[in-house]
Amino acid sequence: AATTSGTVSTGGTGTINDDGTGAIFLVTNDTATPNVSGDPGYPTLDDDRVMAVTNVTVNEASPYAVFTVTGAAGQNALLSIINTTTTGLTGIEYFNGATWQAYTGGSYVTMPVGGELLVRVVISPEQETALDTGETYKLVATTTGGTPSTGGIGTINDDGTGPVFLATNNTATPNVSGDPSYPVLDDDRVMAVTNVTVNEGSPYAVFTVAGAANQKALLSITNITTTGLTGIQYFDSTLPIPAWVTYTGGSYVTLSGGGSLLVRVAISPEQEAALDTGETFKLVATNTGGTASTGGTGSIYDDGTGAIFLATNNTSTPNVSGDPGYPATLDDDRAKIGVIAPDSTVLVDGISTVNVGNASTCYTATGTFTLRNDGAANLSISNITIDGTDASHFVITTAMVYPLVILPGAQTTFDVKFSATLEGVYTAALHVLSNDGNTPSFDVALTGTGVNVFFTGTGPVTTAGATIVTITGSDYTATDHFFTPELGYAPSPGDTITAIDMVGGSIIGNFHELPEKGVVALGFNGVIYYFTATYTGGADGKDLVLTNFTPDTPAWTWLAGPKKRNNLGNFAGVP
Repeated sequence: AATTSGTVSTGGTGTINDDGTGAIFLVTNDTATPNVSGDPGYPTLDDDRVMAVTNVTVNEASPYAVFTVTGAAGQNALLSIINTTTTGLTGIEYFNGATWQAYTGGSYVTMPVGGELLVRVVISPEQETALDTGETYKLVATTTGGTPSTGGIGTINDDGTGPVFLATNNTATPNVSGDPSYPVLDDDRVMAVTNVTVNEGSPYAVFTVAGAANQKALLSITNITTTGLTGIQYFDSTLPIPAWVTYTGGSYVTLSGGGSLLVRVAISPEQEAALDTGETFKLVATNTGGTASTGGTGSIYDDGTGAIFLATNNTSTPNVSGDPGYPATLDDDRAKIGVIAPDSTVLVDGISTVNVGNASTCYTATGTFTLRNDGAANLSISNITIDGTDASHFVITTAMVYPLVILPGAQTTFDVKFSATLEGVYTAALHVLSNDGNTPSFDVALTGTGVNVFFTGTGPVTTAGATIVTITGSDYTATDHFFTPELGYAPSPGDTITAIDMVGGSIIGNFHELPEKGVVALGFNGVIYYFTATYTGGADGKDLVLTNFTPDTPAWTWLAGPKKRNNLGNFAGVP
């Protein structure tokens, strides 16, 4: 202040502090006495000294992240959270030296003696299952002058790393494993499990769980269309002698340093006789964050396909046929058709040929086929057909109603009749259509032989002792042939005729309805003459010789056979 003469006053130095100290004079103050705290309008003292906050990294399983705010003793701080990549973090608590206190937003807290304040942030809003490793936020301590603190970056990891601060921790030092209530570290990295297809005869299905090195997994089975699959084992390569270990439900297992783990599921609960091809289940590896693995579908086939994992297999590579213990046949619970020929031969699809027999214009041949269900499920025959070059000569004579269901182990039969109009070989193909997955059409080649069945000779026999036919150097098959020579004279009782003179061969079988000592009725000039037949006649005992006789009526009677010229019959009382 200067006098009128220009003399300047002494003193008068004003000092403005921004360190939280200094007097306050309010606008309403009409005195030289500073206002005091509590006066209406009294402000928080300005303090522009910048505070520092530690950076903290925690695991997502940690309930809190504990920071240290450093400033001056007695300094006031306004606390806040800035969500950088996090969402919804708002909860702040500070330690008053005795207990944790919930912070009221917009209020100042005072730095204790020593200038350090413990502040913790509630992490629960970020404890979700989605993988978001390295999400960050910032804890800010703002001075009364509005200057924000340095540092304060909080990082939340969900990759199985990061410290944990328990609710009971009143320090800035993280808890350690073994402390009461210490959690399994959260790890939201999703694991992948291979898909596996096995045959129902396999004792196990072996999966590979892939994740991060030393990642922890909770194992479980989801039965989709399977029933009762519960048995899980994992391969522990850390044992002195690596071995399969029975998994305890609800416990965590650790993947190898390479980030993989072999896990196998016992298939025995699904090893039943019923057909249920393609039943599925899922092996699930859940991370500590609660996220289920991808993949892991197991399929069990009982149709003769699928891999085999033996109990001795410590790899994810299936066993192969020839390995010790490998089953002789893969499990196949489907219906399985078996076709059996008339002669009881078991036929092979697409390979076997069945000769139904010989036929002519006089007679047919019939073959009885057997259909058998060699499988474990009902065999359903949808149709039986015949096609091919001579299909019209082969006819199914059994009345069939489709679908024809044959139970496991049961069988049924059907007849195929063959007829012929000419000499020669007849061919066709038989097809049995069914629900046999391996052989939906069982195909069999059919053959039959058309034969000349009439033995007539070269002309009528005109004299006793004559020979009708001489066969030299080969056999003659009489079976299924008709004996129909012609008579050209009136024989007398006792006359013999050599019907077939065998030179160096034999007669095979007997003529149709002409057994040894059978009767032949031959006609001449309207009169019927009767002959007995013997196949052991002649000097060598191999010729067919006819001997005329006169029936002694009524000492013998006609039994069967046509009563007409040049045919034959069976009689009783034949001499």
